Parts: sequence; C-alpha cells; structure tokens
Amino acid sequence: MAQLGNIINTQDMSTKALRSGTATVIITDLTKGVTFGTAMPSANYRVFLQVEESVSTILWPSAKTTAGFTINLSAGIVGTIAWVAVED
Repeated sequence: MAQLGNIINTQDMSTKALRSGTATVIITDLTKGVTFGTAMPSANYRVFLQVEESVSTILWPSAKTTAGFTINLSAGIVGTIAWVAVED
C-alpha cells in the first residue's frame, strides 16, 4: 500500500472521505462485494487492496458506487483482503 502513503503525504486528508475494512474470501470466490457502512460522497475514489496472507493472486476493484465496490481476483484464494477507499 505504498501508493496510499503517497496520497496521505501529498494531500490534506482532513478533507477526504476514507473508508477501510477487510473482506474474507474462499477458494471459489473470484469476486467479492464490499458495502460501506457509510456511503462515500461520490463514486470518485481510489481503492487500495492487499492480501493479508502469503498467496499469489492479482486484485483489482470494479463497479465503484457511493455504496461500495467489487473486489476481483485473478485466482481463488483462502484468506483476507484488506481494503482502503480514499476520495479523489
């Protein structure tokens, strides 16, 4: 999540909406929906994803809305994905 550090260091985070959490996935999951506890102000936000276990898969977000987004996996894994959404 080095990219997140760059955003925090270069922008005033006191004015940015931020949501974070984890998603648990099983071997058959190639997508996982994330719903925010509180909606984002808009669908213009960046999502940072990190697998918490030592596994090999590619992660990317899609279907971003104010209510949440979808995590996509290139291969099924058993584990936890940490995510952070930061308003642009």
